[in-house]
Amino acid sequence: MIKPTPTALYLNDTVVIPWSSTNLGEGGFRLREREDFFWQVEMTGYDASTATLFLRVTNFEAEAEDYQPDRTARAAVRALHFAPLDRAAFCSQLSYYETGRLPLTALPAVDGEETTVADSAGCVPEVRKVRSLHFTVAFEALRIGDGYVAGTYVSGELPPLPFRIPNPHLVKEFNAIRSYFARQLRRSTLEVSAELHFDGAGEPGIRRARSGQVDRIDDRMIEVLRARTLRQFLQQDDPDQSLFTPEELWERSADDDPVRTLLPPPGPELLEHILNEGSVRNARQLTHLATRHERGQKLRFVLTPQFGFFFFVRGEGMHHFILELLDSHATYIWSLPRGSDTLSDHFARVKGEVEQLNATGRQAYRRTNTFDHTFWSVRHEQIDSPFVDGFSRWRARLEEGLV
Repeated sequence: MIKPTPTALYLNDTVVIPWSSTNLGEGGFRLREREDFFWQVEMTGYDASTATLFLRVTNFEAEAEDYQPDRTARAAVRALHFAPLDRAAFCSQLSYYETGRLPLTALPAVDGEETTVADSAGCVPEVRKVRSLHFTVAFEALRIGDGYVAGTYVSGELPPLPFRIPNPHLVKEFNAIRSYFARQLRRSTLEVSAELHFDGAGEPGIRRARSGQVDRIDDRMIEVLRARTLRQFLQQDDPDQSLFTPEELWERSADDDPVRTLLPPPGPELLEHILNEGSVRNARQLTHLATRHERGQKLRFVLTPQFGFFFFVRGEGMHHFILELLDSHATYIWSLPRGSDTLSDHFARVKGEVEQLNATGRQAYRRTNTFDHTFWSVRHEQIDSPFVDGFSRWRARLEEGLV
């Protein structure tokens, strides 16, 4: 029984053979770190003149308790020579390897690549042009582009090598929120399998990079993240400000906030997205108000007491400011004569009324408001009735007042 480590092989606590003193050599592979391996071996010969022990590995997954660190060696051992190793068993314990420099069992040819078979003595064959690589990379070190994840493989033996992992579900806008994918996958690193290819001049490059974690990022995961982001976006609150422009609402989100990537910018597109993504009680009312909102005027938003939209309709004789909250039971309208003041002055006065409504509550505001022009509301009656078209009644009452 021997214990292989990334730097040497332990026959016991005192007999330690570096990989450079074996026919496997060093530099052509690396044993995985932070794992203990134990090999059951069979001695096939011993050369006393060179103190070389010839071995055949019979079990790459021997039990740790069978290893005897205090076992006494019967003779001096300064080198090890292995019979050809089982390719699958040995390579499963490596972070990378260069096939052609190892005495491994035969592997079927890969299109366009060389293959080699070690002789029975395990002599080093001609070097292949391809290594298999297995490594980990931090999510934060990656870059997401259109249809891929890109990164750089860094090792002590090679120059930094760029690689790409394909994924058709990714777009470059997701790069700012890659940490959110890491949270969804519940890990901070990716495990990558790739091929290290050497060109005719011996220059290395990585190809055929793959990652099981990247493969898990699909439309379903993105939709789950988008739905969660939308819920969080609609639940935000700000008692200190009553109305927000699209720019003000957008500025509340940091550059790496998934809101900026997964949701459309505040405006008609956001309203459409909200209506398409969830079951909003007053969706038909919101859709109608969006068609009546005057083009060229910014669609504004409210966060308190709940998320909602603030529309503007220019009637023949009145300016109408309309507040519609998500899943609410009524539409609130402030109407002012067009000739009584400028549109900006009208907006400022109504903004103050919205602040008062938020402070006192909708029911209390309806009972006690002292607005010096016209305040009125239209209830959403029988909105869920299968027998009565409550929406048509609501629309008719609304349009009667939008003069």
